[in-house]
Amino acid sequence: MQVLAIASTSGIGRYLLYGGIAILCGLLILLLRNPRVLGRWVVGGIGGCVALWAVNAAGVFTGVSVAYNLWTVGAAVVLGLPGVVGLFFLKLLLRM
Repeated sequence: MQVLAIASTSGIGRYLLYGGIAILCGLLILLLRNPRVLGRWVVGGIGGCVALWAVNAAGVFTGVSVAYNLWTVGAAVVLGLPGVVGLFFLKLLLRM
């Protein structure tokens, strides 16, 4: 709750909070109209997490692994397999 209090007192934080609430309401309406969408999102998120694990497991052989943090796991869950492939190629090209 502290994060919401801090975000709501700052100038741009209030608009970000309202935007987040609007997006969540839109997603709720989408799920109520078509419940199968939730199943597809869950399967895509699980597939992305498995792909992220596979990239890191293969990192022993390839020398390229993607760190687990909030952003990479978020990309794996939200974007699924294409997100993990994008993270892998960015890591491969940038060698960070």
